[in-house]
Amino acid sequence: MKYFKNLFNAFFGVVAVEEVEVTVEKMVNVPVVCDCAQKLTALVNDEADLRLEINQLEKSKKKAVEELCNLKLQHKITVEDIKHMQKLLDEENVLKLDRAVFEAEKTAEAEIKGIRKEYAKKLETDLSKQMTKMDETYGKILEALPNVNVQLGKTPDKE
Repeated sequence: MKYFKNLFNAFFGVVAVEEVEVTVEKMVNVPVVCDCAQKLTALVNDEADLRLEINQLEKSKKKAVEELCNLKLQHKITVEDIKHMQKLLDEENVLKLDRAVFEAEKTAEAEIKGIRKEYAKKLETDLSKQMTKMDETYGKILEALPNVNVQLGKTPDKE
């Protein structure tokens, strides 16, 4: 009630007001007081409505701020998840690439090994043929030469 009295004083510029009990009979006799009382009642009702509206708006603001914070957090988590998934995908791609390179190197080494084996076999065959030809040629040379026994390393003594 004290607040309403101060509001009334501020609204009508009254410096000092006595606390007077207002009844319906007294208000009928004093039309100005009745008009002021109606204005005061309207102001009080308006103030109460405004306070309710302010409370509702503050609650709405609080909910909106909480929702915004939740959305920011959710966005941050989503961005972090995307970064993490991208990192995993990059690592997986690197592993796939490494695996493909390893398989290609393995295939190339197998081909090189096969080529080397073929080359070694060819060399061995050629060497065998050459050894056979050399043995034949040596044999022909030995047949053409007279049978001479030569003692190598020791010279006969002349006495």
